Amino acid sequence: NGFVMGKRQLCFAGSFSGDMEISGKSISSNGKSDGFVAQLNTEGKVFWIKNLGGAFDDEIKCVALDNQDNLYVAGDFKYAIELDKEYTALQNTYIFVLKYTPDGKISWSRQLGAEGESYNTVTDLEMAADGKFFLSGAFRGTLQNSPEVKSQGNSKNAFLARYSTDGQKDWMMGTNSQNENKLWIKYNKQTGSLFISGYFIVQNVVPGIRT
Repeated sequence: NGFVMGKRQLCFAGSFSGDMEISGKSISSNGKSDGFVAQLNTEGKVFWIKNLGGAFDDEIKCVALDNQDNLYVAGDFKYAIELDKEYTALQNTYIFVLKYTPDGKISWSRQLGAEGESYNTVTDLEMAADGKFFLSGAFRGTLQNSPEVKSQGNSKNAFLARYSTDGQKDWMMGTNSQNENKLWIKYNKQTGSLFISGYFIVQNVVPGIRT
């Protein structure tokens, strides 16, 4: 779920199933559950509302606005999703990222995931001050189009990536551990600093103790 406020508008997002109506504008899910995103003005008038999904469970996790009121959306989808084109997850759950123009049209979309029995999830999307944005999440395996980013073992490892606002990847890095780890991010536009927090698990550092 996500919420963001810009200078002239606000956006919120999440997931739903069946039918949903906001201020007279209605949408229906394509499958079990869909993600949705709505854009409103500061007086609560709905400009537009969109649903994103396929035949299975899909969810929007985070949203962000740039200085031109373009909206960036990231979430998880299971097996397949229809955005401006159809995406298919090779296994289980993949990540989707897309950009909406202020009038609700999709400018571009991307998918991100790893092959094998992998459950890929997104945690945060943060706009930077230089026409870039950061994306964080967790994966298991080798990340799509990033063969240098590999996890170890059968647990999820964290990743961090930076993209330009036209959807091109600048770089991506991942943790490398036999055990589960995850991270969250927050960007400070005033200082240009990216803050990272999270957790990790290390087993058997001291016999009989798990930290």
